[in-house]
Amino acid sequence: MRYCYLLYLRMGRSTRCVGRSLYNHLQQHNIPTDVEYEFDKVALVWGGRLTVYGTTYQVSGKESKTKVLETLMDHAESFILSNLSARKTSA
Repeated sequence: MRYCYLLYLRMGRSTRCVGRSLYNHLQQHNIPTDVEYEFDKVALVWGGRLTVYGTTYQVSGKESKTKVLETLMDHAESFILSNLSARKTSA
């Protein structure tokens, strides 16, 4: 299980969330995200697509929707954190 290490700045924004905690952080701060899930009835596996900050990530072949979200967030983590850092320095 991954944990969210919160380091609060003046505005109370977290800078070191990972995985599902990072996704929750984006939702709580109204940062636009779009997650779409799809189920392959033949192979009995889940796939999905995550769009955040205008960039789309895609994954397939996972056994659950939770695994899809975790994998998508792992792929997008460095990009998301760099955008959060950019917002932090421009605020």
